[in-house]
Amino acid sequence: MVDKNKNLLVIMARAPVAGKVKTRLIPAMGKKRAAITYQNLLDKITRELSPCDSYRLILSCTPDTTHPKFTSYRLNRRIGIHKQPTGHLGQRMYRIIAAGLRKHKNVIIVGSDLISPTCRQVENAFQALHTSDLVLGYTQDGGYGLIGMKKNHSCIFRSIPWGSSKVARLTRERIQRAGLKLATFTGLIDIDTPQDYRTWLRSLRQTGGNSGKTVANGTR
Repeated sequence: MVDKNKNLLVIMARAPVAGKVKTRLIPAMGKKRAAITYQNLLDKITRELSPCDSYRLILSCTPDTTHPKFTSYRLNRRIGIHKQPTGHLGQRMYRIIAAGLRKHKNVIIVGSDLISPTCRQVENAFQALHTSDLVLGYTQDGGYGLIGMKKNHSCIFRSIPWGSSKVARLTRERIQRAGLKLATFTGLIDIDTPQDYRTWLRSLRQTGGNSGKTVANGTR
């Protein structure tokens, strides 16, 4: 499908196999429960971000596209299913964006372990690309869970210590050195550690099961 006037949203997803996902949760809850937690997060984000008029949605899947959960999303939620590129995280994101921009106007990537964003928040991020070169959605741990571009800038993915608390800061510095205009959003929450999980459960109890808005509708 080629539609240079349409945006593309990509969710990076792992097959929800016990022992292969949410490994930092395993010491606290075991392999099976950690996998179920991840599958619930994946269900939530694909439901929240189901394709709408302003963008096309695909899952970029690893290790491949054969897991039954991926098939169910393609059949029941009209989501495209693609195999994730190889390489470290930065290389994979670069390759996903490069491929997407050959066929679409703008590309945004989000992580599958986010408890947000909503469809409206993603649309706001696409809107920010009208006047900015890149958009980043920061997470609570010093990283980012959303990145979007209208042109591929490979320099921002090089020599980043992925998984560390320096990811967002170093990426922002690379963008500034390249002279690119950046729009940022705050408040994205991903579930990586047992503390993240406990904080999420507390927020659900406090809001009656609705985690609410987690991304500021603004740029800076």
